[in-house]
Amino acid sequence: TKISGELSGCVEVNGIPGIQTSQGETAPGVFDLLGAIDSPVRDECIVWDTQLNGGVGGPRAIALDPIGRVWVGLRDAQEYWVLDSRDGSIMAGPINVDHDPYGCAITDRGTLWSAATAGYIQYIDTAEEHPGDDNVGPLVPTAGGVYGIATDAAGRVFVSSGSDLSRFTPWNGQWLTG
Repeated sequence: TKISGELSGCVEVNGIPGIQTSQGETAPGVFDLLGAIDSPVRDECIVWDTQLNGGVGGPRAIALDPIGRVWVGLRDAQEYWVLDSRDGSIMAGPINVDHDPYGCAITDRGTLWSAATAGYIQYIDTAEEHPGDDNVGPLVPTAGGVYGIATDAAGRVFVSSGSDLSRFTPWNGQWLTG
């Protein structure tokens, strides 16, 4: 679901003058924020809402690639989907991975690194126009369960697990844990 953070990005759809949206401390809960996009009573700042895998799979990991596509990892389904950020249309997917995506980060060069709470990371090369299963790299074990993931400008991967922070350098396969 893409929700506009600015009223200027909202769309009048119900014929009632002005934008109907949940805002301020008195309005939350008035509109069906995650309901049907064509509902007559819905938040008009919902730009698009795309159901993936029939609504099954638990979307958890999400990131934007360098060309503006939205990558969504479904934790329970162990797959990624690629959406057009402008309209929510499905561009690719499912792309199967060997873990439960809990979080992800994409490098400046377009490598998506996906993290699993079971203690793995795995990459997907996002450079192709229509990526698929053959763009997925091997699992890389971590020192523990992963709860956070980030990348730096050099393309290294940082993961957090409990009280530990670790850095993975993909080009030499080395971990530094502190």
